[in-house]
Amino acid sequence: MIRYLIIHKLKFFARELKNPWKVVLTLLLLFTAWIYGLLFGQLYNKFYTGEIDVISSEKLFNYTLIGIAGLTIARMFFPNYNPLKLLFPKYYPISKIKRYVVSLVNDFQKPYFFYILVFVLSATFHLENSTIQFLTTSFFILLSSHLVRRYLQYTIDFKSNKTAIVFHVLGLISIVSFFVSVFLLKLNLLFMLFILIAVLTFLGYIQESSITAISHREVKSKSDKLGITLKLLLNNKKARLPLIIGLIFKSFILLADFFLFRTKGKHLFEGQIVFWLFASPLIIFTYVFNNAWGFWKNIWLNIELRIGRYKPLVWVGLRLMIIPLILDIVITIPILLLSWADYRFILIFYFTTSIYLILLSFLWSLITPRKIASSFQMKGSTAPLSVIAAMGGVFILTTIKINNWFYIFIPLLIICGFIGLWLSLDMYKEKKYIIANKIMKE
Repeated sequence: MIRYLIIHKLKFFARELKNPWKVVLTLLLLFTAWIYGLLFGQLYNKFYTGEIDVISSEKLFNYTLIGIAGLTIARMFFPNYNPLKLLFPKYYPISKIKRYVVSLVNDFQKPYFFYILVFVLSATFHLENSTIQFLTTSFFILLSSHLVRRYLQYTIDFKSNKTAIVFHVLGLISIVSFFVSVFLLKLNLLFMLFILIAVLTFLGYIQESSITAISHREVKSKSDKLGITLKLLLNNKKARLPLIIGLIFKSFILLADFFLFRTKGKHLFEGQIVFWLFASPLIIFTYVFNNAWGFWKNIWLNIELRIGRYKPLVWVGLRLMIIPLILDIVITIPILLLSWADYRFILIFYFTTSIYLILLSFLWSLITPRKIASSFQMKGSTAPLSVIAAMGGVFILTTIKINNWFYIFIPLLIICGFIGLWLSLDMYKEKKYIIANKIMKE
């Protein structure tokens, strides 16, 4: 079965390469991974010999490993949540161990792992020292971080029997123990990674065997006094869970940065562009609101049949965003103000990106709608074009940290947002059929 799965995946990949654009993209990504590996190898060599003394070669080594681990786990959440796929229903006559092994093999056949492997091999090839250490440690880091990701997703994506709770707790204890052993007790990293991989592999097998159903995480409100907006959020399980997970993930990143700043005087991701993606309200829009009518199709249909204009839908969309945005502000602003000195930049950056993302979300919800079949779906809940445009706007605004001249981007982004809103209002009568064709078909 495993051999058949591998052959099937390879055939599928070969068919994909018949598309010339896929070939170009694949070659570009391969070249990029190889170049990054080459750059890392050359930088490490210069740090090791003392030609460059910005940081030690050991720190560069460790930061790269942390980057691989962080990226492997973060791809579960960002820019969209990617659910763990259950390849075979529980009633299939397949042994538990084979089901688990097939699930692991299927995961490691994703392009992400291939490109990371190219980076690691390229870096190893160009290193003059520590080649075996980098190769083995990178491989162990990649494997262990992916197993951590699977451990988290078993608890999020599936309902399990009661005995599985014990193993969920054991997994958490194992991960915490690893960090204590490596960072506080200073035990050998490779040895502790090997133990963590063995423990998480075993616990993953138990978690896979304990699955009873896909988790829906129903929330039943007992209060009849809740406003209609809050009810629309809480009673929509497809939108509710992505928003909760997105805000929890964002809180974790910001709190990790705050803890790092308080203890080490440094910032996560060195305070560069990647960090500010999480500091903005971006995750709310890439998870849900860039496809508002996909998540609330009944609201769209109701207003369309009765009014037939986009303006009332815009007001409804704004009301739906209010509570998640307030929660995001309450989480984000206090943490940023406590860990960063540039208060003016924080406030301008946050509220400018908020306006830009809010206004453009109505355009993306109109022209790039997607049908939402479940809380998390493999193809993503918002269109890639909307994600790229949203991230691009946030990237552009981070440049004001570099030079005050870039403050000119603030009015430009706000103008772009209003142009997007105007286009959505103007094009609605023509483009509303896209929504009907995309989200209403069964």
